[in-house]
Amino acid sequence: MKINNHLIGFLLLALLMLQGNAFAKKKAKDKKENTSSIPAGNTVKSLTREALFINAMQSKLLGNYNEALLRFSAIVKEDPSNYEAHFQLAQVYYQLSLFDKAEAACMKAVSLNPNKEWFYIYLGQIQYEKGEVSKAVETYKKLVQLKPNDISLYMDYASLLIEDDKKKEALAVYDLLEKKFGVREDLALEKMLLYSDLKMFDKNIEEANKLLHLDSNEYRYYGYLGDAYEEKGQKEKAIEVYRRVLKMDVGNVQAYYSILKIYHQEKDDDKLEQVLLEIIHSKDIEVKDKLTLVLPIIQENIFGEVMLNEELTQKIIDELTVSHPSDHDVLLFVADIYHNVKKEDKATQIIQRGLADTSATEIDVVNYLSILIEVGNFELIAQEASLASKKFPDNAVFDYLKAISFFNLKNYKQTQSSYQEGLQKKNDNQNLRLQMLIGLADVSGELKDFDLADKSYDSALEIDPNNALALNNYAYYLSIRNIELDKAEKMSKKSNLLEKDNAAYQDTYAWIFYQKGDYKEALNWMKKSLNSAGDQPSYEMLHHMGDILLKLDETNQAVQYWEQSLKLNDQQDGLLEKIEKYKNK
Repeated sequence: MKINNHLIGFLLLALLMLQGNAFAKKKAKDKKENTSSIPAGNTVKSLTREALFINAMQSKLLGNYNEALLRFSAIVKEDPSNYEAHFQLAQVYYQLSLFDKAEAACMKAVSLNPNKEWFYIYLGQIQYEKGEVSKAVETYKKLVQLKPNDISLYMDYASLLIEDDKKKEALAVYDLLEKKFGVREDLALEKMLLYSDLKMFDKNIEEANKLLHLDSNEYRYYGYLGDAYEEKGQKEKAIEVYRRVLKMDVGNVQAYYSILKIYHQEKDDDKLEQVLLEIIHSKDIEVKDKLTLVLPIIQENIFGEVMLNEELTQKIIDELTVSHPSDHDVLLFVADIYHNVKKEDKATQIIQRGLADTSATEIDVVNYLSILIEVGNFELIAQEASLASKKFPDNAVFDYLKAISFFNLKNYKQTQSSYQEGLQKKNDNQNLRLQMLIGLADVSGELKDFDLADKSYDSALEIDPNNALALNNYAYYLSIRNIELDKAEKMSKKSNLLEKDNAAYQDTYAWIFYQKGDYKEALNWMKKSLNSAGDQPSYEMLHHMGDILLKLDETNQAVQYWEQSLKLNDQQDGLLEKIEKYKNK
């Protein structure tokens, strides 16, 4: 970006006004320091010196730090007492990641003018970046003495003390601030965090009570008190205080969460159930918040695919669906639970109930169908996605879901037409378009519609040239047609570099070498493929291994691999005949 020279003066002034650091939290309007680019105590005696300083600032402003370094170095060499030039030099060193020199220059500026707040702030930042937290602490100790009424600087000072593992010293700073400015919520919270770390739980109770003395009508302060009692192990007192929060702020989610946590930890299932039902039936809690509260309990009760406390879990599910029979968040929640414990029939029933509701939005329908995909009910998905594509004709995602369903049902013609319908729709979602193009290419390959397959793969790779799936599948279909093998080899090599140890990609690469007549390299990659597949090789991999071994005159081993392949899929054209042909040779 070009910057006009006549603007430099204004930009220079702005730059000096905005010097800051990672610890400072002061607003610009609170900064009352002199913002003149050349401080009054160091007024340049000649226009030449002033021009040198402005030129140096211009270089710094434009990011020409090496040039700025030379110019500011020349200024401090000529005028060693120019503290502003030393300060600017420190910033240039910092930008060049020369932190030791930045620290030295900033310390020089501080020594020349020990009353400049921003010099200390920047020095502390440099020391912090160097990992010298203890030195930053000492710098801020001097800074708060310079600015004894600046609470933000004290807070930064305390934060540095904490990071330097001086927690008690940090507490002393917070106590000093409390004496200066009175009881404040932000100070109390910082102190409570430290008291918790130091296991000083009684002090947390004391801090919460200080806040309540300040304002006994603030329910948050009771929440802090409840947390303090809970942390000390006084669970009954904590619950009593959380209940008080609920009287002051009906339906308070955090208070309910804390009560549930205590009963769950205490394994008091009766009281846990009582509170859960109270939450579910409450008219003061949003449905999404109810699900947020219920979810951890459900998750704790599901181990693998088994409900540990099936009675409680089922009661929660039943109460939710009765209290919110047409809420799609609830229905999706319940369907997902049933799916996770492999109760697929119940999951499907809930999903059908949700899909039958005309109030279901596009997002609701997509979510229902997504669970059905995990369930594996592709016939129902195809049916419902077809209905959804008519209800929401502009949304290509339903054509995509239809295509996935038809593909799994091995209805490849319908799969192809569904992808084509979706791709004809206006769609700004490039990732969805990419997936549909790859899907169309794959199914077209299955249908031996290779012109469309190649065109679709090319379009997919225009969107994402590094899509490993598209690269592999394209290469594979070229290899089985035994055409453009050099192109196939390049794409397959790239897919294997993008995703290492992918058995399918390694199998493709092996088959390309086979088609090119390089059987040793084919064997090398086929071994890698079977190693990556572990105990779950595909029938294609085993079949390919047999074919490669046959070319290497390892007939007996070839037959063994073919037989293993046949066990996995006995519908492979010509494989049985091939086994019979070579079995006794």
